[in-house]
Amino acid sequence: MITGSPTNAESTLVVDGLKSYFITLDGVAKVLTKLTFNLNRSEILGVFGESRSGKTVAAKSIVDLLRAPGYVVGGAVYIDGFNIFRDVKRLDKLGAAISSGKEKKSGVRGLNQQEELMRLLRGKTITLVPEHAYGSLNPMQTIGDQFLEAILGQNASEICQSIIQREEFTLEDVEKLVSTVEQQPDLPGRKRIIRQWMTDHALFSTRDMIIDAFDFKYGQEDLAQEVFFIAGTEKMRTDLEEARNVKNAFDLNSRIGKLKVDLALATADKDTELARDLTTDLNNSEGKLKSLGSFEKIEKSVLSGSKHAFIREIALKYARNLLRDFGVVDTDALLESYPHELGSVLKQKIALALAFSIKPKIMILDEPTGSFDVNTKLKILSSIKEEHRSRNDLSILVFSKDLTVLSAISDRVLVMYSGNVIEESTMNVLIHDSKHPFTSGVINTFEAAERVSDKTVKLEYIPGFAPDFVNPPKGCRFNPRCKFRMDMCSIRKPLLSSISEGHKVACFLYSEAVEEER
Repeated sequence: MITGSPTNAESTLVVDGLKSYFITLDGVAKVLTKLTFNLNRSEILGVFGESRSGKTVAAKSIVDLLRAPGYVVGGAVYIDGFNIFRDVKRLDKLGAAISSGKEKKSGVRGLNQQEELMRLLRGKTITLVPEHAYGSLNPMQTIGDQFLEAILGQNASEICQSIIQREEFTLEDVEKLVSTVEQQPDLPGRKRIIRQWMTDHALFSTRDMIIDAFDFKYGQEDLAQEVFFIAGTEKMRTDLEEARNVKNAFDLNSRIGKLKVDLALATADKDTELARDLTTDLNNSEGKLKSLGSFEKIEKSVLSGSKHAFIREIALKYARNLLRDFGVVDTDALLESYPHELGSVLKQKIALALAFSIKPKIMILDEPTGSFDVNTKLKILSSIKEEHRSRNDLSILVFSKDLTVLSAISDRVLVMYSGNVIEESTMNVLIHDSKHPFTSGVINTFEAAERVSDKTVKLEYIPGFAPDFVNPPKGCRFNPRCKFRMDMCSIRKPLLSSISEGHKVACFLYSEAVEEER
């Protein structure tokens, strides 16, 4: 971990003073100036903001997918302690050198190294599901091929391990499962353990039967034997030796990727001794992988060769299972379809299921329900919530301009205005005791709309529009629209300050603290 980084054991993602600017014909648009927040482990953090508040820019910046004319020009993003923008000024200079025609080769090499590191982190560690994610589906591939590519590209080792565990599990293993489930005090906890155990043992065809056995025979002595009998029907006597070989190859490739990230971190920290040890470990791991054969050939065979069809079969069963969780009924026909043959709602569900299929540690969702009707939104949100419950190590960051979306799934909420976090609290506190004038205005607008019963009632709203990023107001960016504004508001920028446990506000009505320029 980088010395002096603001990370802690509870935070899997830390955004610290992130700055993202756009070069426009009218000047520099400073969209994000000092964006700062933490995403805790196993948390769903909602980020609310009106249109043009910087939500999508923030989502793309966090995974280093902001492209020209947009640039990350400062700040840090720590993913499990690793600052992906550890050398943002150097990267900026390399980009400028390429644009001017100077140092083209060295510049491209430097940027390629950064992109290689991000490629290693994106996917299994962190993934972004953009707004209108269905547009990111490959029109030239069937849905099934896209699931295979995603699942096996990120989780081939886990799939192989699940096949091995399925073929080798015993009645004693099932008895341990039943005992563990019985010790859980709540139903969601029991369901989560059962579902995870079935996934770990490649048991998908009999999933509903096993869940029914737990539901109807819970606490009975013959439950373990019945589950063992049901699950045993999925054993296929597959080539476990080949499954182990594939697992070893993908494990080594994954280890090599992690070592490269650690080596970049050690180099950035100028820890020469650690860098030397990591280089030795990296060379040894690459040698071991080479002894197993060409990894590219192994990967290609797993994705399309007949030798590894049994691995792909389990991956497709996992995909069908996940699609059903998102409310897709005819999964067999769907996996054979191309994106252009499907409706936008169905494609959005597929895009979300694809993101969950790779089992990332951090998932960023930008407007996950789009402009769908209320019923569709609730179904999608319910599926997201259920998938999150089933995984203990998944943290989700959700950006949305729809407060009702965030209220349905978020543990904690940030309110963004013109690229800045202006309030932070739980959803319950935000709705019933919001403090910032912008947040209160949004809540009052919703409540006023609900109270309208005839045409004589006047709707409430926040006057004005989101400010221009090129020439934003001085001081607090909300001050031109605020009915409580004071002289100080147009001079200095308020600091996001704690007013009670878990509740922070950036407003001079509650704190005189000023954000320092840096």
